[in-house]
Amino acid sequence: TATERSYAMQVWINSHLDKDAYVLLENEPSQYYLDRRSARWDILAGLDPSLGLMGGDQLIAQLKARGFTHAMLREAQGSGGSSGILQKLPLRSGARLLHEENFSYDGQSSRNRLFELTHE
Repeated sequence: TATERSYAMQVWINSHLDKDAYVLLENEPSQYYLDRRSARWDILAGLDPSLGLMGGDQLIAQLKARGFTHAMLREAQGSGGSSGILQKLPLRSGARLLHEENFSYDGQSSRNRLFELTHE
C-alpha cells in the first residue's frame, strides 16, 4: 500500500473531509482506499461530453450542481501539469487547494492535489 500512488492522499481525505464529501478523481483510476463517495472524471465526461467543453467557472458550477465538493488531480512532474480538463481548477477562484503530496511511482515523480470546489 505504501507504493500505491494515491494511498497517502486517500488516507488524508478519509481523515480530513466530511463523511458526505463527494470527490471527483482525475488521472487516478484507484478508489480502493477512499472511504468517501467518488467518481472518475473519465467516466463522468464520457457520460456527459458537454462537461469537457465548459470553461472553468461553468465547469465548477456544473460539478457543484451534481453534488461534488472536491476534486483530486494526479499530475506528473515536468509534464506541465495535468493533461485533463480539471487542470484549470487551481487557476480559478472557484477551487481552493486543500492539500498536495509528492510521490514517486515507477520511477516517475508526480503529485496529487486536492481542491475544494467553492464556486457558488
